[in-house]
Order: sequence, then structure tokens, then C-alpha cells
Amino acid sequence: RGKSFAALDMACCVALGKPWHGIPTKQAPVLFLAGEGRAAMVRRACAWSIVYEDLSKAPLHLSAGAVALNEPDALAVMQAEIDAMPEPPGLLIVDTLQRGLAGDENGATDMNAFVSALDTLRSRYRCTCLVVHHPAKAAPGEPRGHSSLKGAIDTMMTLDAREGGIIALANPKQRGAEPARPLGFQFRTVELPPAWNDADGKPT
Repeated sequence: RGKSFAALDMACCVALGKPWHGIPTKQAPVLFLAGEGRAAMVRRACAWSIVYEDLSKAPLHLSAGAVALNEPDALAVMQAEIDAMPEPPGLLIVDTLQRGLAGDENGATDMNAFVSALDTLRSRYRCTCLVVHHPAKAAPGEPRGHSSLKGAIDTMMTLDAREGGIIALANPKQRGAEPARPLGFQFRTVELPPAWNDADGKPT
């Protein structure tokens, strides 16, 4: 569905203060908790910079791995690392909830602790928290896991694959405002510079 691609696209735009597909952004550092493959995210960021704008000096920070935010010790370590950054993030992305939560996403205790950790981060750093998550199999338009998650969400966006390779982004829940208009996307293949070639010399 392209969830991580869309999140990284937003991250790059915010880090540069560049409009996101016609929607204005407020420039801010971004911390991307890449729980599902940092190497892939680095390649995608490189491709993004080829198509749009150089990211070499952008305050876009990719973590080395996942952080279990509902574990107090892990959260404290991450806060200490954020405090050591030149400037705290204005946007914090968790990719994905499953990788950023220790325990059972269907249980109230673990999910409430995860939501509480996000509230702590939002309050401490005055940042927006974006969580990449999977839909429920039984209800594709709903987030998977305990219902306390949806109750805490201000903005919910969904991505659905359509015919012709179109990926449609919708905004089914928007607290305190009208939902945003739907957007349509398509994947684009970008060849990376020769330094990214594989062991056989084939381009990435």
C-alpha cells in the first residue's frame, strides 16, 4: 500500500519545509523510527533526493532500529538521545506500531502505554507524532489492535491500492475539522548512483 513510502515522503518535505503535494508544511527536524528496515529507508531517501531536492543538509534523522515506546527504560533512553540533538524533532514518525510496541497490540494495557508514551513525547517536544500502522483484516478501514488507539487519533489516513497502479490516500477521521481531500499516488522507479550498485555491478 505504500505506507512507509508516504510517511518518508512527508518526512522529507517537513525536514526541508517543502510543500507536500501542494499542502504547506512547517519546516522542522524529523525523527523517523525506522523499525522495518533502515537500509531500505536510506535507499528510498536517496531516490527521493534525486527526484525532488537534496537531503544532505536536511534535519532528517533515521533511527538504527525500532524503539519499544511502551517500555519506560527504552522511552527514557530515546528521550535522552533526543535531548542531545541540536534541535528536537517537530515530527516524530513511528514505522510501524507493531515494531514500536512491546507486547500485545490487542491488549488495553500495552496499547494504552504506547499511546501514553506518544502523549509524553508530544508534550515534551511539542511535536507531531505519526504512527504507521496496519489495517484490521476484518475491517480494512479500521486500525488493527485495541480500540483505545483510534480513540486517541486526531488524524487518520488510509492508503488503498486501486486499479492501474493507483494508491489512494483518504482521511476518514479528522478531529475538529473537515476531512482532507483524497489524493492519488503511483510508485516511480528511480535508479540510484553507481555507488549503490550491487556486487555484480547491477544498478539499484
